[in-house]
Amino acid sequence: MKLKKELRFSIFETLNSVSGAFQTTPTQTLNFNELLEYYNSPENKKLSEAILNAPTLKAKDKLKSKRAYYTPYGTFSKRKNANILEKNNIVSIDIDGLKDKKEAIEIRNKLADHKSTLFALLSTRGKGVKAMMRINPIDAKQNQIQLKEIFTPYLQNYLNIDVKKIDQAQFVLSQPHYFSYDADMYINLDATVLDLEFNYKEPERPA
Repeated sequence: MKLKKELRFSIFETLNSVSGAFQTTPTQTLNFNELLEYYNSPENKKLSEAILNAPTLKAKDKLKSKRAYYTPYGTFSKRKNANILEKNNIVSIDIDGLKDKKEAIEIRNKLADHKSTLFALLSTRGKGVKAMMRINPIDAKQNQIQLKEIFTPYLQNYLNIDVKKIDQAQFVLSQPHYFSYDADMYINLDATVLDLEFNYKEPERPA
C-alpha cells in the first residue's frame, strides 16, 4: 500500500550565527517534495562540491560546519527526542566505510531497486550512501530499538554487507541528517510501505 500521510521535516540552518550540530532550533519545515528541492538546489550543490574539493582539512571542516541538516523522523520544536511534534513512518539509512565510490554506487543502485526506497544518494565524499525508506509505524519511544533489532538484520541481508557499515546512530529519533549532493540521486515518489513488522520485545530481566 501507499502511505497517504504527508512527510514533514524540520530543517536546521544557520540561526543567530550558530550553525551545524550546535544549531538545535529549526528554521523551517519542509514536505517531501520541498526536501528534494533542497537536496538538488544550486546552493547545496555548490557547498557540497566545495567541501569535496577543499584544499586542506581545516578548510573542509570550516565548510562542513556551514551545512544545514534535517530530522528525517519528523518535526521538532527543538532537536531533542522528547520534543518531537510529528513523526514520519520512515527509516533513515546511512551506509559508511565503503571501500570506494564504485562500491557506494552499487549500494545506491541496490537500494534504488527496492520498492520501499524514497530516495538514495551518495555521501559528499562518494564513499557512503544515504537513503530513506517507507516503513510501518513505530512508536516514537521504540524507534531506535525496533530499527536496530528488526530493520538492521533485514537491511544487512538485503544489501549483503558488513553490519558495521550500517550507521546505527541514524535510528535515533532526533538524529541530524546532513545534506549532500548527488547528480544521480534516485527518487521514487511512489515508494510503497515495507512489509516488516516492528514487534521486538526486550528479554525480561531475571527477578
